[in-house]
Amino acid sequence: MAELTPVPFRHHYSKLIRLGTPVVLSQMGQAIVQLSDALMVGRLGTESLAAVSFGGALFFVGMTFMQGICYGATPLIGMRYAAGDEKTASRIFQHSILVDMVAALAIAAIMLCFTALMPHMGQDPEVCNLAIPYYCTLVFSIIPLSLFLAFKQFAEGIGNTTTGMTVTLVCNLFNIILNYLFIFGKMGFPEMGVLGAGVATLVSRCCMPLMFMVAFFFLHKRDTLQHKFHDAHIFHFFSNKAFNRRDFLLLFKTGLPIGAQMSVEVLIFSLSAIIAGWFGATGQASHQIATNITTITWMAVTGLASASTICISHYMGVGNTAEARRSGLAAMHITLAYSIGCAVLLLVFRHIL
Repeated sequence: MAELTPVPFRHHYSKLIRLGTPVVLSQMGQAIVQLSDALMVGRLGTESLAAVSFGGALFFVGMTFMQGICYGATPLIGMRYAAGDEKTASRIFQHSILVDMVAALAIAAIMLCFTALMPHMGQDPEVCNLAIPYYCTLVFSIIPLSLFLAFKQFAEGIGNTTTGMTVTLVCNLFNIILNYLFIFGKMGFPEMGVLGAGVATLVSRCCMPLMFMVAFFFLHKRDTLQHKFHDAHIFHFFSNKAFNRRDFLLLFKTGLPIGAQMSVEVLIFSLSAIIAGWFGATGQASHQIATNITTITWMAVTGLASASTICISHYMGVGNTAEARRSGLAAMHITLAYSIGCAVLLLVFRHIL
């Protein structure tokens, strides 16, 4: 059999950028929630900004671990979908909803236990008192966020990266509006300060899965790759009989290493935020500003990685391992160029930022 002509790298570059741009914006949206909290709470004073830094640093570790577990569904769904096995892709999606919710509940329970340790981490007492209610509210937001991610990862697995981006950006705007109302007590709402930022995040994240469900059932009926929800007949295959131990274990086996690797990465930054708090609220608040900037650049890289996962899973689904490898190399090229560019910009404009 004749060997297939390799696809030029420029094709992989354009495909990754086309698929990846919405994912990057969606991933950055999670970081923008923390950034908007910091920007708006910072107007209340140094202690309030330090509280957002402290609570957000601890929360981000658990949230990232949960996200990694959810990301495990994307390659599994993508491979089955590319192979034309829509029934199995839908079954994996059905299992992922339950797996993600169970993981979120377990992680949230563990994270709530950390509130007993927060007063003993060497932080300013006033900062800690403000941080604990904010942190607890963020922890509860993990549950609706996990349901949103279950829908988002399925959509990305079948090649739809725009819906997750749209829902994230709309809910981020909603979060900023709620921040204004709850933090500062505008338009008749009580002035809640730092806690108001957490409540705004919780409410906006409750809206995210609801918006995605609307998209699934009512909005996407066109027969194109970017609008394949109805064509895939995903909900037609849902049933109690479809649940099985093998798919549960497969999702956990795929997602847990991703979550562990991602959480270890952010753990270093979270520990540095706690250490910064040992030097007072001003040092911790300053650290928060720098961390917000770097987190946004890092989230863009994870978005490109997600786009690479989609492309590689589709190639693997049709048995084209050579192009799967070239797609992975193309993603590395883009990520390296992007990272160098960001490093130069951050260095040149560090004082303005």
